[in-house]
Amino acid sequence: MADLIADTPLMERELIGDGFQVRESSRWDLLRLQVFHRDPEQLQALAGRIGRSMPVNGEVVIDDATIFWNAPGDWLIGVEAGQGGDVLRQLRDNLQGLLVVIEEVTDSRVVMELSGSSLRRVLARGSSLDFDPAVFSGRRCASTRFAGVSAMLATLDQGDSDRFVLLACRSLADYLYQWFEEASVDVR
Repeated sequence: MADLIADTPLMERELIGDGFQVRESSRWDLLRLQVFHRDPEQLQALAGRIGRSMPVNGEVVIDDATIFWNAPGDWLIGVEAGQGGDVLRQLRDNLQGLLVVIEEVTDSRVVMELSGSSLRRVLARGSSLDFDPAVFSGRRCASTRFAGVSAMLATLDQGDSDRFVLLACRSLADYLYQWFEEASVDVR
């Protein structure tokens, strides 16, 4: 039997220019946690069992994991690559008895790291979100239509950094890469 070789969605392609860069990131394993009863008691029990409160409405929390608010009662959790299975088992054990679903979604997502002085201008071409640093900065995230497809955009730095991550379905990686090539031609 032939050996299987794992490929990343973009096969390590990078788009690099003076004012805009796109790189695929494989630094995280991703987990999705959903809570179906979002009353205060359930959320308090969740926080107690995992040792932290979860981010709310558009927040990103970073400590030993990076937790993105996805929707009410729905979060994406980024942990160090290779640790997803262990963290998943630990969370399942800790959350037993609560009405939650937790699953690993690493293989279904692409994570793109975006940066550069023209980044916010390029992002504005693909979404109606306000990317002004006064509005979208300091560990924020938003799930939105971007370049015609569903995606999450997030800033992970404190302050008004020109660095974002984009998380989307893996099957859209090539389309998004090509979209960024076209949308950034004048700023690279």
